[in-house]
Amino acid sequence: MFSSNQVFKISGTFSQLKMSLDFALTFSDNAKIMTKSERERGCKLTYQIAGDKYLIGWAFGEVPEGWKEYDFDFDTDIVSKIIAQFLKKQEVGESEYDDFDGGTDDGFIMECRTDIMDDSECKVKNPFYCIVSFSTFKNYYAK
Repeated sequence: MFSSNQVFKISGTFSQLKMSLDFALTFSDNAKIMTKSERERGCKLTYQIAGDKYLIGWAFGEVPEGWKEYDFDFDTDIVSKIIAQFLKKQEVGESEYDDFDGGTDDGFIMECRTDIMDDSECKVKNPFYCIVSFSTFKNYYAK
């Protein structure tokens, strides 16, 4: 598990999303949920879409309100493509680097969501079950 005050952010291109998700699940000790024995025990990885954010969460037994169970065995290759497709449809917005000398491209930022315990702020239901969230992010490359 992430510590209660964990600072965890990774930004990158969409091609780096899968390896980032793999790392987050391993680092948070949630990769074991993908094993057959843990699934048979009732563990599952879940998701929630809250506005422009895609969240990955966990459940044991019944899936908490607001979260959805995947209709297939959780696979980071498949899920990372789903997340990338979702994020590519979102507004990226402006970046503080837009006027700098260099280049930008659209990507993602993945965060440990210890700051969403007040679910009224970002409309996340049962945020306690969140492992990580994904949002759009504009990557900047200086010359």
